[in-house]
Amino acid sequence: MGTKRKFWYQPPDGDEPAWLFKYPRQNTGEHWAEKIAAEIAEILEIPHARVELAEIEKESDRSPPTRGTTSESFTDATTRLIPGNQIMAHGLADYREDLRLRQSQHTLDNVLHGLRILFQDDVAGSQRVKQRFCEYLVLDAVIGNTDRHHDNWGVLAKRIDGDFTLDIAPTFDHASSLGREQSDQWRENSGRYESWDLFWARTGPRLLVGNRPASESVETGALGRSPVSESFPTCLATRGGHRVSGLGIGSQPSPAGLDVRCVSQVCHCVDVL
Repeated sequence: MGTKRKFWYQPPDGDEPAWLFKYPRQNTGEHWAEKIAAEIAEILEIPHARVELAEIEKESDRSPPTRGTTSESFTDATTRLIPGNQIMAHGLADYREDLRLRQSQHTLDNVLHGLRILFQDDVAGSQRVKQRFCEYLVLDAVIGNTDRHHDNWGVLAKRIDGDFTLDIAPTFDHASSLGREQSDQWRENSGRYESWDLFWARTGPRLLVGNRPASESVETGALGRSPVSESFPTCLATRGGHRVSGLGIGSQPSPAGLDVRCVSQVCHCVDVL
């Protein structure tokens, strides 16, 4: 799912889940944004996909490594993901599950309705997943996530003794957050205004929720304390290696001869937000 460049790979230990390596778009901080968003979700005790900073390089030469993120799969042989677009189409007869952009029916009321239909035989489960989804929206507001479309949430169906149990999937794919596309010059300019209202009036809405800042009480220059691209190396600590030997999963095979190294720990990046 999605349009961003990525591939699945299997770590050397066959007992480990598959991992998804994602390339950040050029001139963005999508890699550090996704990692920091996962750490914020952890602090807020919101279930989330495990994300690690990672880099890959070709074995045939010593070209500079490509930085990105790697995310652990939360599905397996007995658990599959039912994406939100299928849930919405099941709950709403005229819902266009193939339409992601400008999907006007993907509203909170309709999402909650779709979850009620899916969990109609489990009242307690219905309340639990609806509350959890609303927690995901709170996280979106905190990190300024602009990409909660109907492919970026879902429900896990786990097969147990011939039957299925349902629960909402952990929140995932938060690369479009935390001002990841803003330049250092933009961040510097943001600190020159007396208030968020003045800054937004002069620069125009670019991110966050509903064309408004996530918080009206953010101090002047707060964005200037966000992690910037050149600080990325200072936020890394080597954790070990995942080697890829052309093991592809699904429709997007991993490139042969790549070395994927997890380089985890956000260090002080979360502290400076």
